[in-house]
Amino acid sequence: MLGQLAWSGNFKIDFEVDSYENLRLIAGINPYASEYALAANKTFKTPSFIYTISEKGTGEASRNLHNWARKYRVLDGEGERLTLLNNWEATYFNFDENKLTELFKDANDLGVDLFLLDDGWFGNKYPRNGDNAGLGDWQENVKKLPNGIGYLVKEATKAGVKFGIWIEPEMVNPKSELYENHLDWVIRQPDRPEVYFRNQLVLDMSNPEVQDFVFDIVDNLFTQNPDLAFIKWDCNSVIYNANSEYLKKQGLPQSHLYVDYVHGLYSVLERLRKISKSTDDALFRWRWPCRLRTAEILYRILAER
Repeated sequence: MLGQLAWSGNFKIDFEVDSYENLRLIAGINPYASEYALAANKTFKTPSFIYTISEKGTGEASRNLHNWARKYRVLDGEGERLTLLNNWEATYFNFDENKLTELFKDANDLGVDLFLLDDGWFGNKYPRNGDNAGLGDWQENVKKLPNGIGYLVKEATKAGVKFGIWIEPEMVNPKSELYENHLDWVIRQPDRPEVYFRNQLVLDMSNPEVQDFVFDIVDNLFTQNPDLAFIKWDCNSVIYNANSEYLKKQGLPQSHLYVDYVHGLYSVLERLRKISKSTDDALFRWRWPCRLRTAEILYRILAER
C-alpha cells in the first residue's frame, strides 16, 4: 500500500498489527495542539486518504498514483508539459530587466517553453536583495524592473516563450512594510522572542483579512498581466511560537490555528479557481520542511480570463 492524506497541514498515520497479524491503518489530521470545538449546526469534513495497492512493489504503486492523478485530478494531466527555464541559479537576487531579457531571448531556440522569474523582484522601501527583507511587499522593485512585470511578459512573448513568476504571499520578513503595518497578521507570540526560518515568519491564514490579502496578490498579478502563464508559489518557512491574534479576538481557542490555517488556505484556492476559466487541480509549489507540511506539492495556475 502506498498512500497520502489529502491534507496540507499536520497529519498523523498510525500502523497497528494485532495478535492475528492483521494490519490496521489510521490516518487523519494530527491531533497535537489541535483540539477543535465544533459549533452548533456546523460540519467538519475530515480529509480523504488517497492510496493504492500494489503486488509488484513501490514502482507499480507509484505509477498507479501518477496515473490516477493524471486522469482525474490534474487539468490536462495526460497532455504535454512545458519546459521551464528559471533564473534563480543564474542570478539569485542580482538581476535587472536587461539581465532577464538576455536570459530568455534565445530560450525558444533551446526548446524552452516558459521562463520563470524567481525570488527578488519586489520591495522598494525594503528591497528584496536578499532573503532578509521585503517579503510581504508585493510591488515591483523600481530599480530592478522600472517597466514592471508587464514589460517582461511582453518581451518574453516576443521571444517565443511564456512568462511565469515566483510568489510566497503567506510569508513576511520582519524587515518589511507589511510587518510594520499589520503585525497582528503575523503568527507570533507577543511575549516571546521571534524565531525565524529563512529570516521570515508565517502570516495567519485563519484570518479572513489575510486570506483577502493573499487572494489579491495572485488576482492582481493576473488581472494586470493577462498573459502571465505560471506562478511558482513557494513556502519556505515553518511556524514557530504558534499564536493567532485573530482567533484571540474572536474568542476562539488557539488549538484551532493549525486546522483553520489550512481551511483558510483552501478558501483562497477555491476563490482562485472560481475566477479562472482554466486551472490545474494542483495550484502551487510548497516546500515545507517541518511537520506542518511535510510533502513538496507542485501546483500551477494557468489563467485564462
